[in-house]
Amino acid sequence: VRSSFMLLLEGFSKVASCSTEGRSLMSMDLATLSSGLVSDSIKERLDASGFPNVCIPPSQSRREDSMRYVDTWIKVFFFPEEDAMNWITQNRGQY
Repeated sequence: VRSSFMLLLEGFSKVASCSTEGRSLMSMDLATLSSGLVSDSIKERLDASGFPNVCIPPSQSRREDSMRYVDTWIKVFFFPEEDAMNWITQNRGQY
């Protein structure tokens, strides 16, 4: 689960220039990925496809923590430049 979110973040981080609308679309992509990783939706898709449920669905706390991590990265770009730079300086060890 965490790898999925980190791959999405890596892809987002390679965008050199992005509009506010583009950042909003990133947020929508993140929400779509996150909703697709909800345990109940995974189980429903497996049951509907006829595949046996061979593993335990991912932990919801891991999904929520990973989503929050990527969501914060996206949202910092909505800040004014000075505020964004302050946030980056204060949080650089987390990314």
